[in-house]
Amino acid sequence: MLVKLKIKIMNENIPEDPISSTAQKVRELRKQQRSHSWLQRYQRPTMAAISTLGLVITAYLTFVSFSQSSVACPTNACDIVLTSPYAKVFGLPLSLFCCLGYASMIAFAIAPILVTDVTWK
Repeated sequence: MLVKLKIKIMNENIPEDPISSTAQKVRELRKQQRSHSWLQRYQRPTMAAISTLGLVITAYLTFVSFSQSSVACPTNACDIVLTSPYAKVFGLPLSLFCCLGYASMIAFAIAPILVTDVTWK
């Protein structure tokens, strides 16, 4: 008899309070957000920061290559490398292609941050 009573109570359709179900969903989302490590939360801004550093360096090397000036380097090896025949592709310095690559990495790292959830709905 007791088992039948428990089954009957479990099968009753008890209407859920919409406020409590919403609050529970919010709690679950917060728990999911806390489960991510700091690296996952900040991975795109970190990628953008590192790519920005690469962009600045390659932009400097591209400028030096086009202006035929001397590189700020403790040895003469940097100038030798930049003036070598292997440092140019189709007459353009390799650092220019690297500069474009870093710029695209920054764009791809920041684009998902700028797109909001409303855009996807």
